[in-house]
Amino acid sequence: MKCMFHSLLFICSISVACAQDPTGDIPEGARWVVGGTFALSKIGDNELRGSKSYSGAEKEANRLATFLPGMTIMFNLERSTVPGRSEYLEGTTHYGIPVAVLARDISANDFGNRDTTDVVTHQSYTGCRDLACTLEAEVGIGYSFKIEEEDDERLVLYNPQSELRIIHTLDAFDQNEARGYSTRVKDRVHPRLKVHDGYASEISTGCGLTRPVQPLIKVPKDQYDTLPLTWEVNSLNWSLKALELFDVGTVEMNPEGTHYVGRLNSELGVGTESDEGPVALDFTVFAYRDSEWTNPDFYKFGGLAQTVTCRKRNPIAGQPLPRYVKNAFLYFDIQEGEQPQDFPLDPVQLPDQFKDNKELQDELRTYLPRAFFYSVNNARQYKELFEYIVEDTNIAFPSAVANVIARLNATCGPQSRTECADIVDRVGALRND
Repeated sequence: MKCMFHSLLFICSISVACAQDPTGDIPEGARWVVGGTFALSKIGDNELRGSKSYSGAEKEANRLATFLPGMTIMFNLERSTVPGRSEYLEGTTHYGIPVAVLARDISANDFGNRDTTDVVTHQSYTGCRDLACTLEAEVGIGYSFKIEEEDDERLVLYNPQSELRIIHTLDAFDQNEARGYSTRVKDRVHPRLKVHDGYASEISTGCGLTRPVQPLIKVPKDQYDTLPLTWEVNSLNWSLKALELFDVGTVEMNPEGTHYVGRLNSELGVGTESDEGPVALDFTVFAYRDSEWTNPDFYKFGGLAQTVTCRKRNPIAGQPLPRYVKNAFLYFDIQEGEQPQDFPLDPVQLPDQFKDNKELQDELRTYLPRAFFYSVNNARQYKELFEYIVEDTNIAFPSAVANVIARLNATCGPQSRTECADIVDRVGALRND
């Protein structure tokens, strides 16, 4: 399969647009995460994916999806109606991630009522009091600012309560934002992206299995021509789109003009065990639109391709189970605006947090009943992983990194989080040796 075995951008999920002013006004009812907290996934369970190529997907709604740093802004908050979540609020972060968060971790007041809503800070950093940076000041987690001055050279942030004034060059501010230290709120649409994701079940393969060229994938024209927001998570539409997006097949109209017909270029999957054992192939396709696009029916597509390492449930018996991701590739269109896409898309390989350390992955897997590529178990690990991905891939957008982590992360439960954090720290120590 082209590019996948020798080598995302940003993924976010939100089902409906919130009422908002395209000039960037903050929607009514927006709140913020008072301190760092872990959030539950708000993506639905997928039995098909869980039983085939990504263990744990059948219990996706119970997953600790990601860490939310302080001053993460939340939109469209509603009391959860999911059994067992009466103490949770469900909403979407300013990065576009759908999550459920304990109500006690969310501010009681609206973010829009604050005096300082132009820029918020998620990670502490040393700022400059003058453009030459001869004087410095510490900017802490949860700080927020007004933009006092802005031109082609600099950005001046000011907090009237603390009388703290920080001056950034535009390049320095962009770098801080890309590294997840801060977020500009002023003049931006919130949340920016609306994304719907689906599982390409017809080309994903189970552990040690292959997907032959036949049978063909056939989808009625009137079904495939609908808007992606109406597609069910396991709809054949996603598999059809995946053929072209990942460069593994072709899609054509049948002679009668009634169906789209997709065919693989070649067999997919690994049918025989390698030295590392069997693997599964897992494909996710994303349909997304920018809130600033003028055509409400225009969507673009991106995708995530993962090779998942499988292990037996026990050393003696049992079928192989997808345990952790060996490699992950994001396919994303870098063209801006409402430009038609040309498939296939070019992949970006995401850095491996574990550096293929099977022993520590297996040790961590005893605490995690799902496949995983990343595991964040405290605020420091989130910050380190965020920076690691930015530095390794040169992805310029903080939403890219936040959504990549949320999609591929598995956080351990409270009772085992300390042990899991220790395992991840050992991986980091080995990487830095």
